[in-house]
Amino acid sequence: MSADLTIGIDPGMSGGWCCIWGNNEPVLYSFDGYDSATSEFRQYAFHNGRIKVYLENATGNLNIDGKMRFAPKLARNLGWWEGLCMGLGYGCTLVHPKDWQKGLTGLQGLKGAERKRRLREIACQQHPQLKVTLKNCDALLIAKWGAKQ
Repeated sequence: MSADLTIGIDPGMSGGWCCIWGNNEPVLYSFDGYDSATSEFRQYAFHNGRIKVYLENATGNLNIDGKMRFAPKLARNLGWWEGLCMGLGYGCTLVHPKDWQKGLTGLQGLKGAERKRRLREIACQQHPQLKVTLKNCDALLIAKWGAKQ
């Protein structure tokens, strides 16, 4: 029997995804366009074990007036990833950042680039042997969170 595969996806244009096979070392990918992502991601369709996909859903932006605003580029990528997962027969769970970030230290009060740098720091501390970047750090943390669900 094959090990479970957990995939965490940060659907941003500067995002990435991470695959964790059972208790093995995570494998990190950066999003470099739809064509390369499709071909790299398709390889998991032949996995015999259970596949759990956790896709970050952060399609609203908090505007200065406190109202949620639509983020069209992010929504397009989110839909593309969701469609790719469905097309390959993967189940897909949408997860909000506040859910997968719960319990991570040092994030309170941080926003934007400062928050992203802190998330990368956390991912690097947890996996110093990996090449964690700003593009793939969220995906790593999402996959790790998903593996515990």
